[in-house]
Amino acid sequence: MNQTKCPVCGGQLEYSRSGLKMTCPYCDAVFETPEAEARPKKKKPVFDPEMFIVEQKIKDELSSPKHERTDECLRTISYCLSEFQTPDEIAGYMRKYIRGKDLAAPGINEVMIDKVMSRVSSEMKSDEKIILYYDRGLIMKNKEFLLLTDKRIFFVNKRNCLYVFHEDVDRLELDSSGDCPMWEINDDYERTIPSVTSAVVQGAMIAYICLCGFIKDPDKNRIKLF
Repeated sequence: MNQTKCPVCGGQLEYSRSGLKMTCPYCDAVFETPEAEARPKKKKPVFDPEMFIVEQKIKDELSSPKHERTDECLRTISYCLSEFQTPDEIAGYMRKYIRGKDLAAPGINEVMIDKVMSRVSSEMKSDEKIILYYDRGLIMKNKEFLLLTDKRIFFVNKRNCLYVFHEDVDRLELDSSGDCPMWEINDDYERTIPSVTSAVVQGAMIAYICLCGFIKDPDKNRIKLF
C-alpha cells in the first residue's frame, strides 16, 4: 500500500483502493491525491433537488458567474456534496485549505481557538467537536469570530454569542454584490457566513452544514438557495 506523511499530524497516510484519496488513521484527515487533484473539475455545479430548492438568482450565478470567488464557492458546495458521503470527509477536505492567520482548526493554529473558548464553552455540549474557527476581526483579534462545530455554527461578536443548529438551516441567501460572497442564514443578517480567506473553505463549510442537517433530520424541508 502506498503511504506518505500526513501534513496535519505526521502520521502515515493510507491510499484508498481507487488511488484518489488518502486517509490518516490517526487524525481522520482525508486528502485527495495529486492524481485526483489533477482531474478536471470545471464542470457545471449540480445541486441535489432532494436537498435544495435552487432559486433563479443562484441559477444565474451558475450559468454566468459574475465573480471568481462566488463561482469557486458554489462549485465547492456541489463538489463536496457529490464526492463525499460523510461530514467527516468534508471536514478533512476543508482542512487542506486552512492557512493564514484568520483560520484555525484542531491541530492547526489551535492556539487561536484556545483564546476564545471562554466565549462559547458554556453553550457547547460535552461531546461537541470543533471543526473550524474563523476570526473576523480586521484589527482587534479574538473579539468577533465564527466557530463551526459538528452540531451548529456560532456567530460571536463583542455583544452576542449567537448560533444556529445545522438541522435548523432552511434558507441560505447569497450576497455576491462584490467578489466576497456571503451567505445569510434564515433571513437573519446577524447569522451570516462571511467570505473567508479561501472560497473553497467557505464552500466546504456550507456543504458540511447542509449534510449535517439532513443526517440529523432526514425529514427536514429542502434548503432554499437564493
